[in-house]
Amino acid sequence: MDGKGDREPLLGQESAGVRERHTGSAEQAEKGERDITKEEWFQELSKKVYLARRKKPDPWWVTALEEEISPFQMPQFSTILRNRDHVLTAFYVLVILFVVGSAYYAYNYFEHLHFHVTNGYAHLGYPQAQHFVAHRYLEGRGVDKDHRMAMDWMRKAADQGHAHAAYNLAIAHLKGLETDVKDGEARKLLEHANNNGVKEAHDVLHNVCYAGGNC
Repeated sequence: MDGKGDREPLLGQESAGVRERHTGSAEQAEKGERDITKEEWFQELSKKVYLARRKKPDPWWVTALEEEISPFQMPQFSTILRNRDHVLTAFYVLVILFVVGSAYYAYNYFEHLHFHVTNGYAHLGYPQAQHFVAHRYLEGRGVDKDHRMAMDWMRKAADQGHAHAAYNLAIAHLKGLETDVKDGEARKLLEHANNNGVKEAHDVLHNVCYAGGNC
């Protein structure tokens, strides 16, 4: 009995020691877990945080290129590009309207259109166009009648060697119309016309000028 009594406290002390060790391990584990959660966790986190660095200024050539505004970066142009289908449609509509309007004008005002087109060539120095414009002014076709303008254009064509213009200018002088033909010049104009195939000039020369008329 004494032997058993001596061993019982040992078991109790051993059990208590085991409990103390387990309790200590639990407390240490809890303390270790608490240390990792707070201190070590913040330390690990602080290692991964990068402080923002001050950006270096761009070189001068980069700044210069950024300040250059391309037409393709303008808001208005970009809007047009986004709506290019609408722009093309509007352009086609305008072209069709222009063609229809031009055809209508040419059909209903052909004489007026023809005069202005020919007048443009006359101003460029074409003698055939100058002679044609002179007739338009004489007849009042596509333009108001203007005898002075007719004789001016007739003179310009005759000075460039236009045979029919020379003949018409001489005939206007012989009929007493106001021209800039000088005395004796009408005969030269008729001879030039006759030499260049104007048959009417041959008749006027023989019936008027060579017959003693005032040419």
